[in-house]
Amino acid sequence: MSKKIEKKDLKAFGLVFGLIFLVICLWPAIFHSLQIRNWALGVSGLFLIPAFFSPAVLATPYKIWMIIGKALGWINTRIILGLIFFGVMMPLGFVMRIFGYNPLAIGYDAGLKTYFVMLPKDKAISLKKQF
Repeated sequence: MSKKIEKKDLKAFGLVFGLIFLVICLWPAIFHSLQIRNWALGVSGLFLIPAFFSPAVLATPYKIWMIIGKALGWINTRIILGLIFFGVMMPLGFVMRIFGYNPLAIGYDAGLKTYFVMLPKDKAISLKKQF
């Protein structure tokens, strides 16, 4: 992490984590009439108190969380993109090949001098007003 960590980032980190653990603490009491989770209340305090009074204390947990977040993001990106490619794009390509659909008219023809396609005048488009 080469970027300098700002105080507002540390405060936001502490508040988010503190509130998440506060919700975990109070959830059983509010929705199930059970006792609160004392461990979650303690963890919530460990994040909320420094967030309000001394955000600099949260610098190390913030750095660790950012490293974990980057690693998980790297892994998830590969998984999601892999699923989209192998689950959507590849089967779609197979179906298009089976039915002979070639939207770009890609193919090799040794007899052609050029692959440039001239459009008729009525189908010509203006490059000045593209949008």
